Amino acid sequence: MAATVVPKAAELLCKAKISAQFIEITGPYFQYYRETANYLERTSVCVEGVGFDTIKAVIDD
Repeated sequence: MAATVVPKAAELLCKAKISAQFIEITGPYFQYYRETANYLERTSVCVEGVGFDTIKAVIDD
């Protein structure tokens, strides 16, 4: 039986003042998620697996 991972409820990734900034930030995040997550893996579980600092570094690029 596989171990159950309990993800965190929320964690602040960054702040966006306008919707264009939000789109600019979430695009790279979801692309990285699509490339690295396992099939049907929740985003929060993926973040726990690769590490929050890695996600921040991907978005900063």
